[in-house]
Amino acid sequence: MIFNFKRKLSFVTTLATTVLMTIVFTSTSFIFAEETDSGLDISADHGELNLQTSIRRLEGNVLLKHLAIVINGDFAEVQPASDNNLERFIISGTPVKFEQNLGSVSLMAKTSQLIYTPSQELLEFQDNISLLQKTDASSFEISASAMQLLLKQGKPFEFDAKGSPAAFIHQLADKKVMIKAERIIWDVQNQIATLYQATVVNELTSFSADKIEYNILTGGVSATGEGEQRPSYRYDAAKDKEPLNDKQNNLDKTQ
Repeated sequence: MIFNFKRKLSFVTTLATTVLMTIVFTSTSFIFAEETDSGLDISADHGELNLQTSIRRLEGNVLLKHLAIVINGDFAEVQPASDNNLERFIISGTPVKFEQNLGSVSLMAKTSQLIYTPSQELLEFQDNISLLQKTDASSFEISASAMQLLLKQGKPFEFDAKGSPAAFIHQLADKKVMIKAERIIWDVQNQIATLYQATVVNELTSFSADKIEYNILTGGVSATGEGEQRPSYRYDAAKDKEPLNDKQNNLDKTQ
């Protein structure tokens, strides 16, 4: 049985999970608030509830707020907890926007679909992912085709991103560090990025290895690997000569 509400209506129901839910439908907004310690709120322009499956669907200007997390999208499906699954929120859009502001650190991300499982403190980003973290001192970006963000007490703890390749870009005051890799694990507490099948790239050189660890705080890079994947360094002498050639050409023109 599916209820599709378009007029103002409110009621209280108890689901099989014994969690008390309050659902409010209005002509312009659908608000679903769980009376739990998490304090998660989700709203949209329109909502549907299936009383047989307890699945809720929302459409139009979807807004999810939980702790310092804000997620915006076009559609959402709330899948209730069961014997085999935890309650999760599936949000899709063009794009889905994620934000989390924690004082001096802010996170912003865009993706095609985001799955949030609050009880696991897990966010799963799927397709066309771009993430930006800003601090007072620097910023970094991750682009990937799949990424998981694990929280700890509501704060970012670890990123696990994959792509073909994924990219990690660290913007400093005077330079930019770019590392391409098949997999990127970002340790938020220690500020260390571990990258697999990775290549550090700049204008004149590239440095590749099976595993690279990049410490953002110290700027240190360590690498390991075996066989063809052992650490290797490449220098492009031709590009290094280009500025000198340009200067010589300019000098010739003035003579």
